[in-house]
Amino acid sequence: MMSSRFLVVFVAFAFIAPPSGAQCPPTPPGEDPFLADQVMVRVAWYSTIDDALALIRQSWPEVVVTDAIESRGWYMLGTASGEQCLVEADLLANFVNPNPQVPDAARPLAWAELNYEGQPGEGKTGTIYIGTGGSAQAAMQYGGQFAVELLGIDAAHSTSRGAGVQVAVLDTGVDGTHPALAGRVLPGVSFITGSRSTGDMGDGSDNDGDGLIDEMTGHGTFVSGLITLVAPDAAILPVVVLDSDGVGDAFTIAKGVYYAIDSGADVINMSLGSTYNCEIVEVAVSEAVATGLVAVAAAGNLGQELEEFPAARDSIGVAALDDQDVKADFSNYNDRLFISAPGDSVPLNGGPGGYDPDRSVFGPVPGAEYAAWKGTSFATAFVSGGAALVRAQHPDWNAGTVFSGPLCPGATDPPGSIQEAVEQLLECSAVDVYDVNPQYEAGQLLGVGRIDIGAAVALGPIPGDLDGDNSVGLADLSALLSDFGRSGAYAGDIDGDGYVGIADLSILLSYFGFAR
Repeated sequence: MMSSRFLVVFVAFAFIAPPSGAQCPPTPPGEDPFLADQVMVRVAWYSTIDDALALIRQSWPEVVVTDAIESRGWYMLGTASGEQCLVEADLLANFVNPNPQVPDAARPLAWAELNYEGQPGEGKTGTIYIGTGGSAQAAMQYGGQFAVELLGIDAAHSTSRGAGVQVAVLDTGVDGTHPALAGRVLPGVSFITGSRSTGDMGDGSDNDGDGLIDEMTGHGTFVSGLITLVAPDAAILPVVVLDSDGVGDAFTIAKGVYYAIDSGADVINMSLGSTYNCEIVEVAVSEAVATGLVAVAAAGNLGQELEEFPAARDSIGVAALDDQDVKADFSNYNDRLFISAPGDSVPLNGGPGGYDPDRSVFGPVPGAEYAAWKGTSFATAFVSGGAALVRAQHPDWNAGTVFSGPLCPGATDPPGSIQEAVEQLLECSAVDVYDVNPQYEAGQLLGVGRIDIGAAVALGPIPGDLDGDNSVGLADLSALLSDFGRSGAYAGDIDGDGYVGIADLSILLSYFGFAR
């Protein structure tokens, strides 16, 4: 979990008549600064942004749209001169419809809230480089790190490698030229630069004024490397929503979520968070889950019983453990988290001088290098990779899938969404961690336990295993070809679209030779 945070707060003030030339309200003590000249609004379904601006400009003549997510009706408003400030409370009191189901032409907005910008400095983790130039030793350390055996990743690969799954990584970018990621990174977008350039590169500036330049460069590459370690055949969709100092804002994060939805992603990795539950991000993540995506987010690195968002709402929230399943000292914990995963790196011999190679999390960073890092960001990446493997086992799942019953022993109810289906399989297979973390057991503050990826994947099928012998071979291919071209309920309809065709054959062939 990176130290920067995107922050938005809903403040329900009493009515204040909107004055001309309103003074910008000060940032409350102890809170990250809001962007005082930026207010996010959502236009009500019965109105348009032009109608809303016509009314708002009667009080703030200089209001302009500075950014937009037009497909969802979200807009960023500011003032042209900077001498006026939009006051969130005034918009709420005067222009937001308290009952948006009943049209009210005088109140054209469904919501309004300030935009907050995260500031790094809390819960920051160190970097120890373990190899440059793509050294064989560093690559072996990455591929053989303790989490591979602990999480059963090699065993999982006999059933699923994530083929056909797309994981959107909302982060600082991804170095797609890194040997660990080459050929696995799709074209994406940067909402920081407004371009298609998604390389994880620094801009050479101290954007956050903390005296450090580009301190979060490589974060998105490291996260993507861990996802790829778990799900090597999954595709990474880079979505840049944080700058190279790790700074982002709520509107940009929401843009990233909506982009992932519209691009056909199956899993969204959000190794970021905020102590504020902002409306725009919550709505975006809720839409992602409703449309069949799996959203995974980091618990946060403040070491407190503290909710961060979106991990504490509609996402699979992830806490970090060390190699002994003990909670990492930096990891947040709370009763809204779903699961835990490795995310700690242990200093060599208990002190300075590097990280213990047998007890640390290693990943790729730009420049064909590898590093050891720690944070709930990286625990989150392991869970996203596990979700990708589970998702790949079920190409027939879609947003309209109705589950007729529970998916595994111990579960009592059918899942209500694809995310709930993934959660159910992860919970049924999770390893208990409360014997070594008894102080967190009341309230299940570390979730259902530690993820066991191998066990979770073992609960599901091998796609293309039509005869149920736990392998995909010639008999399965023959069965599919005998159904080829038919419509209806046939075993060869692997993707569940009601037709046995090329898509089904492609899935079977991608798993041909798999056995467990």
